[in-house]
Amino acid sequence: YLLFFSEFSMILLIYVSGLEHGIKSIRSSGLNAVIAAISGAILPFLITVSIFPKPESFILGASVGATSITAISSMLKDLEINESIANFITSSSALDDVIDLILVTLALSYISNAQISSVTRTVALYVLIGVVTFIASLVILPKIADRISENYIEEFPLLTLFGLVTILSIIGFSPVVPAFIVGVALSESKRNHEFLKIASSLLNIFGSLFFVSIGFQLN
Repeated sequence: YLLFFSEFSMILLIYVSGLEHGIKSIRSSGLNAVIAAISGAILPFLITVSIFPKPESFILGASVGATSITAISSMLKDLEINESIANFITSSSALDDVIDLILVTLALSYISNAQISSVTRTVALYVLIGVVTFIASLVILPKIADRISENYIEEFPLLTLFGLVTILSIIGFSPVVPAFIVGVALSESKRNHEFLKIASSLLNIFGSLFFVSIGFQLN
């Protein structure tokens, strides 16, 4: 039960982070966030691969480069940091997770001796799914949110959140990616403050469980 609720807590943290920062965080960070995300994932990967024996180093390298956007989002909520810096950190951390997913895919493909054409198609598919999901969510979700009845104001964001998380997790994405996408998309709705209030109430109850579970797993 603890692991289940810790996962629930993690998804909520990322969702709230997306709601609070919105698309403006991505627009304001722009190319700088992309460069930071690529550097933060690729450099640790290359250093690890050059030091440790192959092929194990490929998996280790992809793991080393991963950014805990969950922990970062939680700290940003508690610390009074300049908004532009907070937006940059949030955007680059979210992009970093996507890049790490691609690195893990490449590493597993290399270990399994998959053909280059097959690897390329897999990576291209993940990128395409991510981009299409982001754009579609940004266009469709705010419009639906603005039109739903007040009777479903609590159910709609949660169903959307965990629905998209379930779908993309089955495909192979980390839950933080769809959670952030839904948060950013719903931040464009006229009801974003209502959605944030609902999510913050749940976060007050379950928010700490992610860190509690991490503590329990330490030996």
